[in-house]
Amino acid sequence: MLVYKEKQMAEEQKVQPQMLLHTYFVEELNCKANPEFDIKKDISPKGFKVSLEGSQSKDSLHRNVRLFIEQAPDKEGNFPFLFKVVMTALFDVNKEFIEAVGGEEKAAKIVAQNASELLYPAARELLMLISAHGPYVDKRMNIMLPPISFSQFEPTKN
Repeated sequence: MLVYKEKQMAEEQKVQPQMLLHTYFVEELNCKANPEFDIKKDISPKGFKVSLEGSQSKDSLHRNVRLFIEQAPDKEGNFPFLFKVVMTALFDVNKEFIEAVGGEEKAAKIVAQNASELLYPAARELLMLISAHGPYVDKRMNIMLPPISFSQFEPTKN
């Protein structure tokens, strides 16, 4: 009887999700062994970059967030792999959510933060899997992205 009442209450309240994730996917994935890597030197990941890009539909209810992760060549760095990952998440948000958080800008930031917290670990797993089958026997050479807090990230607009 208790389960029935909870279900009935939920139906009466018609709880709507504030944000709905439609899908996320890998847009670009490139990873290769760094020919300039010196195995005798300490690993130094200079050239590591993470950025976000957000866009929305005209009615602002459909959001697209792209996460860019890159280890670019850098003369001062020494890293076993060069890579670039671009991942995309597609969300719908409801008008009540936008109003509740205080407008479009705050909603965009919250959506971007949630998307990043979803996409970054997925990218980390992909890079770990790929680098584990790389040319280096020493497992310390495998790519393990550092933990990042996305609470202060501001997405650029597309």
